[in-house]
Amino acid sequence: MNKKTRAWMIAISGTVMTGTIYAAIVNCFSLFIIPICTQNGFSRGSFNISLTLLYCAYMVGSIMSGKLFRRYDLKKLMLTASILMPILFGSLAFTTSLFVFYIVFILLGLMMPYVSFAAYSVLIHDWFEKNEGTAVGIAFMGSGIGGMILNVISASLIENRGYQFAFIVLSIMLAAVAIPVTLLLVKPNHENYGVDKNVEHSSALFIPGTGKLMALATAIGFGITIMSQTMPPHLYDLGFSQMYAASMNSLFMGGLCLAKLIMGWLYDRLGVVKTIVISCSIGIIGALSYLFGVNQILHPTMIIGAAMATALGSVSYPVLARYLCKEELFASASGNASAFNFLGSSIAPFFMNYLYDITSSYSIGYVVSIIMLIFVCLVIIRTKPTKA
Repeated sequence: MNKKTRAWMIAISGTVMTGTIYAAIVNCFSLFIIPICTQNGFSRGSFNISLTLLYCAYMVGSIMSGKLFRRYDLKKLMLTASILMPILFGSLAFTTSLFVFYIVFILLGLMMPYVSFAAYSVLIHDWFEKNEGTAVGIAFMGSGIGGMILNVISASLIENRGYQFAFIVLSIMLAAVAIPVTLLLVKPNHENYGVDKNVEHSSALFIPGTGKLMALATAIGFGITIMSQTMPPHLYDLGFSQMYAASMNSLFMGGLCLAKLIMGWLYDRLGVVKTIVISCSIGIIGALSYLFGVNQILHPTMIIGAAMATALGSVSYPVLARYLCKEELFASASGNASAFNFLGSSIAPFFMNYLYDITSSYSIGYVVSIIMLIFVCLVIIRTKPTKA
């Protein structure tokens, strides 16, 4: 297999990995809440802490991943996670203790970066000298595609055979996909960068250029999550049916997959600054459409704006890491960006729910989303790329 083919196969393997392990554990989480809580007597609030712990662990794992990727063989790290994560996920079928759920989700969160965005940011960066943005878009769109497919499969399994059976079947599927993909398709490009055991930083978190990167990643994560997580309830509050709201959300998920490809292509053709400004501008139009969403004619721009803004949250941080940080620090910088993007995404739901409880509306949140996107535009316009 020649180098060019190998590179694109790695990008495609990213689609498969993010579309299976990440999609099953994160995107399908909500389907398990009611059956698990009903059968085990948990409150929804206490069980939802599992997802919060997963996100927190993911942030820690992402921050540490950069240093580990350059110290140890990336493929071995990915293979270890590909073996352990399906086992842990399947073990949830036999768990009745809330504490054990917490522990398992923490472990899953710690390992998640090694089979998803953080790992593929490094792999694609190492293999692609050109078309890196397009490759990132291809690799990362798997979470959306997998989310749509696995949500249907999981819902059917839970309804017909129970959540325990769903955990077992999904874990077998994850192992059957992740392990062969890692063994056959994943190959670090040691020719370009290799495993550098001499990379040392005083801290995996505070490295040169990371402060601005973390601020941008957090603002993007916070701003886009406000839009991506509130479309169905917002439309329902405006008087549209639940079926209509669900249909619009499905269109958004499909649009998100396409938006990731478009954004990756734009990065390669227009560069970082222009692409982020364009994406944020479309996102701002989307947020304005949310504010005036009672007018159905604005719903297409709502979907397009939310899709482009949300794509910014996943495709942008490896590109920003390369733009803002020195080449030899890319792995750590990309991991940090992923972590703080998740931080913003984790804070946003609490903020939105708090505002909604006070105002019975998401409108203030959409204004905040606009402010965040404007902030991102202003910062990136005033920022010059870091020299290698």
